[in-house]
Amino acid sequence: DEAILALVRKYDVEAVQCKRDFLGGKLEIDVYSPKFKLGIEHNGLFWHSEEGGKDSGYHLNKLDLSQKAGIRLLQFFEDEWANKRTIVEAMISKFLGVPSTRLGARKCSVREVQVAERRAFLDRHHLQGDASSAVTFGLYYEFQLVQVLAVRKASYTGGAPVFEISRFATEAGKTVVGGLSRLTAAARGWVRDQGGDFLYTYADRRYSTGDSYLKAGFEPLGPTGPGYWYWLPSTRPLTRIHRYRLGMTESDWRRSQGYKKLWDCGQLRFRIAV
Repeated sequence: DEAILALVRKYDVEAVQCKRDFLGGKLEIDVYSPKFKLGIEHNGLFWHSEEGGKDSGYHLNKLDLSQKAGIRLLQFFEDEWANKRTIVEAMISKFLGVPSTRLGARKCSVREVQVAERRAFLDRHHLQGDASSAVTFGLYYEFQLVQVLAVRKASYTGGAPVFEISRFATEAGKTVVGGLSRLTAAARGWVRDQGGDFLYTYADRRYSTGDSYLKAGFEPLGPTGPGYWYWLPSTRPLTRIHRYRLGMTESDWRRSQGYKKLWDCGQLRFRIAV
């Protein structure tokens, strides 16, 4: 919290820590900037797990209360700050109005990105790192990769395959004007060739409202419920893992291994016809 507060105070000297005035006096915001009406949460893995007293609706409820109070709330888990601090700082800086280098998508070339380059780029510039994909398109400015959009086949519904954006990321410190629209056009053409009808995507409600997808022509499909993760206290570096399904009750099986269960705020769903 102290490091986040120091970052925010570079741009708002009135920023405060542990603010309780807005959310009914019962819930606090770790760091709050009155200038930007921005709240930032640093969620410790134990204290924000079920074992720490935070149930499936806790983080979403806090987000909803903040929105009603006119506060943009960003929520990051402890492992994200520990393992991807540079990316988290870049995300926070964006909401503090820190200037970025603006590039026009029309001045970039669109090319398919090879696996090794995709992995390296996403590890540096996406909070969740790399993800499997069937194809990845990139924008190159003066031969340098500045933005990527990765697509994977999700599942089958009826006879049509379903495709989704598995990762979208921009080089830290840069804004590519029109980049998402241009990459989406390339992805739509590829999905169409594979027999798909729509391209789907998701925005993590802990730190995104999905506005960029709306501007790129995606239609909103509404939110999902909160998702969950597991965390084993003995692991280093700190790491959350996604769910696993086995024959016995999943939660009981994971708890028997010493894992703690954490909930997020869910996702916002979008799609665009191809």
